[in-house]
Amino acid sequence: MHLLLFLRQALPMIAPRHLFITGDLTDGKDNFGLSSSQQIEEWEAYNSVLEQFKLNERNNSTFAFDQRGNHDCFNVGGWGSNENYYSKYSISKTPGYLLNSEFNGKNYCFISTDGCPKRGFGRPMNFFGFLNSKDVENVVNAINDNCISSEHVFMLNHYPTAVMRYGKLNQKNNRKFMPNGFRLVLEKVSAFLCGHLHKLAGGIGEDLKANNKNPNYLELELADLKLNAIYRIFAVDNGLISFTDVTLPIKKIPLLNPTPNNPLSVVNNLSFSNIDMIPQAPIILITNPKESKYFIIGRENLDITEQSKSIRILIYSPRAIEEVKVFIDSVFVGFAEPKFNHIEVSKRMEKFENSNYEPLFTLEWDPSLYRDSKNHNLTVLVKSSSKLNNIPLSSKSIFFNMDIKKIPTPLNNEKSGGLIMKSDFYRIFRDLVFFFYLFGFFILILIPKLISEQINYNFLQMECSLNENRNVSTDRSISHLFDEILRASSCFITE
Repeated sequence: MHLLLFLRQALPMIAPRHLFITGDLTDGKDNFGLSSSQQIEEWEAYNSVLEQFKLNERNNSTFAFDQRGNHDCFNVGGWGSNENYYSKYSISKTPGYLLNSEFNGKNYCFISTDGCPKRGFGRPMNFFGFLNSKDVENVVNAINDNCISSEHVFMLNHYPTAVMRYGKLNQKNNRKFMPNGFRLVLEKVSAFLCGHLHKLAGGIGEDLKANNKNPNYLELELADLKLNAIYRIFAVDNGLISFTDVTLPIKKIPLLNPTPNNPLSVVNNLSFSNIDMIPQAPIILITNPKESKYFIIGRENLDITEQSKSIRILIYSPRAIEEVKVFIDSVFVGFAEPKFNHIEVSKRMEKFENSNYEPLFTLEWDPSLYRDSKNHNLTVLVKSSSKLNNIPLSSKSIFFNMDIKKIPTPLNNEKSGGLIMKSDFYRIFRDLVFFFYLFGFFILILIPKLISEQINYNFLQMECSLNENRNVSTDRSISHLFDEILRASSCFITE
């Protein structure tokens, strides 16, 4: 349901250059969520949606890309298995892909890796991803051969690095093996885009992001579309990577399929295709200045912001924008003006078939006024021309720092996802298994020993008790005999 709403409403409004789907294309579970298997009805429904919106055909088949997630390889015996419906019903149909995209005179490289195990386990065992040494070598070679001149390299993998295992890599130059061969890949990556963990539970997965150092790259996990109705918009503006997360404008999430046993029922339902657009508030993406906590040291040039002449904002809206107010540190600094003519949503996808819609607003500014090593708050308020009273003002706030190279801004998300993204769950689970193995081993040895010692102790206690009772009885018998002799003697004397 959410995918249909996204393709019908959000995608035409944004009209992006590319669409990337990072796995879990289907659910792969029974109605009760207890067992897992590939449901061909789900794959047929997914493929029907792709064909309905012509995602395979757009921009000479260089518009939409997808890849497998762990749900898509539940119980799949291997790539050649009959259960591998991804190879037949998906967009990409390959275990990974590479895309070179050029715009504004610069090249950007997108490379996808398939972290599914070679033989897919059933749930809940299918949690970790794996790339063997050959896979890692292929990725390194692909980047060296195709992405060497790219402004940025984007890595797409369903599994975050926290739950991935990478094979060793033989470095031909020094004939040594790298324990984690994927490090060579990450040294050339600007952003690692993934999914898999969704939002976890209890708030610990609300902000699953990491700005890694040594190597420097931004790792961004995206909550799912199925349960949370969330998607992400990326923009690259003068080499600076910015993004914003958007929730579909529906009142109740998740919006459930009324006939879950028949996924195709919604796809083929004409009434769904004819419903009115859901009211959508404007979506704001600030591209300059960039939000400081997501600045990628060594990958992005902060001088671009320091030398810039204007604040730059992308605003996606189904209706024309009436005004855009900009505030810095709660002080009104002016109205941002559009650099484009408003285009109706119905015409955007066709007009920008080989490019992308750029609803850019700008406001002149003097960045030197904020070069004081402090964090500054930038807030944008947007009002659209919608006559509907239920469409509120849209707002977006970020913090920026002009001295970010000297004073890096932390994400401050350790409790809401940062600690998870920086963990190595393979090692954690391995160490836990080893600990419980040793614990169980000692228990199996010590418990019989303790039981044996207790039995021996109880036996000795009983034996000592019997001996004491025997000694007491003997003493009493002798005493009684002595008393009888004395009594007899007394009687004899008396008589």
